[in-house]
Amino acid sequence: MEFEQYEQSTKEYQTLNFKQTQKIKKLKEKYEYLKKFMDTEVKQYPQKLKDIQQKYDEKVQQQNYEFKCLTENLRKKYQEIKQKVKFKDRGKKDSINLQ
Repeated sequence: MEFEQYEQSTKEYQTLNFKQTQKIKKLKEKYEYLKKFMDTEVKQYPQKLKDIQQKYDEKVQQQNYEFKCLTENLRKKYQEIKQKVKFKDRGKKDSINLQ
């Protein structure tokens, strides 16, 4: 009787031990996968951030350049219009003086 009980206890222990071993193995596999994933992501994140920052900086430079060009064009157009208005005003004054 004791032998059978001992044998059954041993089988239960072995079964439990096997299940625990399988769980540990799966957890180790998950751990390794997550570790590799995190290492990859952590290494990629700074590079992605640098790329985004570089694109942002390039866009800002491009927009600043376009803004300067537009401002310069606007200034030139303003000067042209100002000259035309002055010229027209001179013509009116001359015609008034002639009469």
